[in-house]
Amino acid sequence: ERKYQTNNAGNLRVVATVQQGDKTLQGDGHLIVTVQRWNNPPIR
Repeated sequence: ERKYQTNNAGNLRVVATVQQGDKTLQGDGHLIVTVQRWNNPPIR
């Protein structure tokens, strides 16, 4: 079941590991995706 009843929003975590020879590098990132606001009201 989709949270917030939408398919345009989400919470993403990416984890990556790369190994070259005897060295290992790890990293992670976090991304929040939401619906773009298309109807911007005029500034009052």
